[in-house]
Amino acid sequence: AECGGGMHFCPTPLHALSFDSEARRFIACPIKFSDIAVTYPAQYPQKIKSPRICQPCYEVDLYGDPIQAVTA
Repeated sequence: AECGGGMHFCPTPLHALSFDSEARRFIACPIKFSDIAVTYPAQYPQKIKSPRICQPCYEVDLYGDPIQAVTA
């Protein structure tokens, strides 16, 4: 149940590194609090699931701060 169905997210990029320690780019995906699903007890307590996002996604740095898009 913990790894099946839905989209998977971590609360911060630092949490996401536990799934891919070589990741260098991160995307914030806003979800509604009411859509968050957790599994208890969890093998991966740093992971949450949601059936959808509620706003546009955007790139963030390792600390979750938005990265400004470079415009030419």
